[in-house]
Amino acid sequence: MSTSSQDTNTIAALQEQVANMAHQLSLLQCSGDSVKKSDPQLKEQTPIRIYHPSPKEAERYPPIKPSDPLAFFQNDTPDDEFWEQLRRYPKNSAMGYEPPKIPGVIQLSVSQKAHDQQLRNVQKRLVDLTRPIDFFLHQVWSMEGSGPMDADDVVELCSTFAILMREQLAATAGRVNTMRIDNLRSSQGTLDIVDLNKFREQIKSTRAIIDSFKPRKTQQTQQQSGATQSGND
Repeated sequence: MSTSSQDTNTIAALQEQVANMAHQLSLLQCSGDSVKKSDPQLKEQTPIRIYHPSPKEAERYPPIKPSDPLAFFQNDTPDDEFWEQLRRYPKNSAMGYEPPKIPGVIQLSVSQKAHDQQLRNVQKRLVDLTRPIDFFLHQVWSMEGSGPMDADDVVELCSTFAILMREQLAATAGRVNTMRIDNLRSSQGTLDIVDLNKFREQIKSTRAIIDSFKPRKTQQTQQQSGATQSGND
């Protein structure tokens, strides 16, 4: 057999082996996919992404990058101010805005009634926050088919909506925080037993707990960081 014939046979054999390997890999992949679909204990987890507001964004809207990460929970907007902002937005005729009440046949203690009223107030705020959401969608959908939209108008509409929602969600979170403080006071039987500043410090300390779970820098990374800082100095 000539050398060229042997080379041809060798190439053909290699091609056949590669084809078999590709087939086997395909079978393994299919098998793995079927296991993922059939095994309820296997869950896909999307990696967490973190958004870092830029200095320009923070200048445009400071609350998006607060100096205190927990400032979101400290803004308890009074009811009259909260509702004054929401009155600008129409109610959806298909929506029910009154949270359901507990039937009168169910006997509640004084503390249970007070706690239930707190929760109903939070529900009331949350359901009424759908008013600007629904109206925003109405405005956006009304623009369809009306030709090219001015970019500045779209930015203004979306920014106004996003800022409103953020501020009202913060107001609701702040109200819940106040309720928690009031409940602490009530549980202690006096209005003076709870140090509010100490309570807020305890809330802030949760930030340290969160930070403790973040990956620590390796020694090599720390050395590189130190070298970079020395170079900048």
